[in-house]
Amino acid sequence: MPTSTRTDVPRAAAAGPAPAAARTRLLPTARVRAELRGTRTVLRDLRPATPWAPRPLPSNPSGGGQAVVALVQTAATLVSGDDCAIELELGPGAALTVIETGATVAHHVRGGPSARLRVRIALGAGARLEWLARPLVLAAGCDLRRTTTVELADGARALLRETVVLGRSGERPGRLSATLRASCAGRPLLHERLDTSDPALLRSPVVAADAGTLDAVLLLGARGADLPGSTQLAGPGTLWRALHPRGADPDGPALAVARAWSE
Repeated sequence: MPTSTRTDVPRAAAAGPAPAAARTRLLPTARVRAELRGTRTVLRDLRPATPWAPRPLPSNPSGGGQAVVALVQTAATLVSGDDCAIELELGPGAALTVIETGATVAHHVRGGPSARLRVRIALGAGARLEWLARPLVLAAGCDLRRTTTVELADGARALLRETVVLGRSGERPGRLSATLRASCAGRPLLHERLDTSDPALLRSPVVAADAGTLDAVLLLGARGADLPGSTQLAGPGTLWRALHPRGADPDGPALAVARAWSE
């Protein structure tokens, strides 16, 4: 996603302890672990944790032995004080496709503490992951801190999508502070940050201008074909970005890029 150069200044702590209902709610980690057995990827650990439940789906017989998992939301999430985590771990040679059943909404914190979402992806040598995530919607008044870490061993490959919707209909977006760090074989591959808290910076031509949706497709661990809107990373990886007007359907262009890079 577009990177902001804004330096955060920590917010002053509220006087006195937060009310019990406003304190950070540390939630268990939703976890998916997969490994290659023979020619098939098997799911070794599917651990649900509010607000996500990973559920296995039938795999495509012609899909080369890959496993498929749906991340199903089981409760409202990303409200004030939530501290959520998702972990995906693939052993050497494993192949996994992750799908989501709906968008995720970051809700108004109503004066409470930020919500936090931590995503960690670790791929063993030669592993393959495809996760074309559904949109993250920034409702007015939200305050979300999201960190994504992607660790690739030699020969591993991840195809990811990140879509951020800047407010629901008629709303201005709340705050998102998102950081993504990716490494390949222990070497830095991509580090970027997005901060929506400064409206003037967010709406500048170099970030989002008047767009309603920020969209990105990332191929990490390999180089994708050069396409309009794509950038080749210094290491093995390609990044595609697009801005869409409010109300537009962003799926067509992003899925076309994903198809081109998954072949």
